[in-house]
Amino acid sequence: MAEFINYTEPKSEKHVNDGRHDDSKERNEGIHVNTKIHDFNIGDTIPYEYSLDVKADIMGGEKVNVGDKVVIKKPYGKFEAYDNPADKKLIIPTKEGTLSEKLNLKVSMDGVNLVENTDYKVEKADDGFKLNFITREVEYTDVDGNKSQVPAVSETVAKTVKADGSSKIKVNYDYELTKDALPEEMIENELKFIYNNHPSNSEEFDKVQLDKDNVITYGKKFKKTTRKAGGFLADADVKIAGAKFHLYKMVDGKKQYLTEKDNKRVFKEGEKAPEDALVLESDKDGLFEIKGLKTGEYFIEEFYAPVGYRLNNTPLKFSVGDGTYGGEKATVDHFENTRDGQLPLTGDRVLMFYALAGGVVLAGTFHSVKNKTKHSQLL
Repeated sequence: MAEFINYTEPKSEKHVNDGRHDDSKERNEGIHVNTKIHDFNIGDTIPYEYSLDVKADIMGGEKVNVGDKVVIKKPYGKFEAYDNPADKKLIIPTKEGTLSEKLNLKVSMDGVNLVENTDYKVEKADDGFKLNFITREVEYTDVDGNKSQVPAVSETVAKTVKADGSSKIKVNYDYELTKDALPEEMIENELKFIYNNHPSNSEEFDKVQLDKDNVITYGKKFKKTTRKAGGFLADADVKIAGAKFHLYKMVDGKKQYLTEKDNKRVFKEGEKAPEDALVLESDKDGLFEIKGLKTGEYFIEEFYAPVGYRLNNTPLKFSVGDGTYGGEKATVDHFENTRDGQLPLTGDRVLMFYALAGGVVLAGTFHSVKNKTKHSQLL
């Protein structure tokens, strides 16, 4: 018995659509894996794109030899793509609307927009979604004019998708990077493309291609330290808890503060931190950290100093990137404060200090004058 050969093989290709995808990647054991680095902030919308070849025989009709018999090839029995993000770290954006609206889904072929529920169907699948381009049924007739026995009716593509020659379907959509993403962890998103152009259209002849692309996010660790009065000697063994900080970056000479609301993070422009600015706080060991930043330079500024310490008004500049959180390049940046004793001399406490100091001086002067007068009387 002759074995059917897939003489036309459609190809799939997927990448993060941020201008940094790898056009030179090669297929390895049926899998494309992008080698470019796509770094993002937690809460960012991640734009993806994949393409699927549409071969001229997708509607069948071409004569092929199977054993000693000539048959007309049937239309494709399967032409669908599953896109599944990993481990709740990439999710379908949480906003109002249909599945397509949430995904910001756009499907086109050779520059022509395809129509949902006519040219393709979309549905939720696991944590991602599935596109199915088999949208209607046609009757199949073999080379002798007889209706096909297996199966008698076969689903196939809409007229718009039918190609006179090789064409390409392009699919654009968005995911969202969540707070579950860990610094310096490659987060995969896999496309599973399944097609079947075997004469029987049996599931055992399904062909599968896998394509992956990765995103990553970074972070940085800090330690709250102090200096003794005068600021000359480090007091590194002191653990300072409860210091609070905001984070910002500079864009075109202006501050953009990192904010967080309803588990979503956004950078907002402003000279002062907005009410929803993200708060970082040192723990009992004086440690705090930031996760979920893309490569770049940032600043932390202290807005609350624990009792007994002066507020450090000098922002700390730092960088994040590969290895800055947990790799060989990782260091703990120190944010220092001057210790003034039990209470910081700020606000009303400054006035109180000078009032008390003034009282002591006046009392000392009065005592000195009194003693001098008494001494003169004795003379």
